[in-house]
Amino acid sequence: MSKKEENFFICPHCHLAFMTENMCFFNHTSICEEMDHSDSPITVRWYTKKELIEKERKKIEAKREIVIKPYVRPVTR
Repeated sequence: MSKKEENFFICPHCHLAFMTENMCFFNHTSICEEMDHSDSPITVRWYTKKELIEKERKKIEAKREIVIKPYVRPVTR
């Protein structure tokens, strides 16, 4: 009887950590790739340093695109 070995994996799609067997994790990644993660629970997400830098850069670029238009209140007196 062979011992089933569990390893530590981080899913590249949902960024969740798993302690599972190779085949179970492979099954998760194939399902996770097509899944909608909008209703997933709030939990710890695991990112590489490169992914975090890219994510923050996208946020900063999005903030630069905001245009504030001045508005003059009409005088009522």
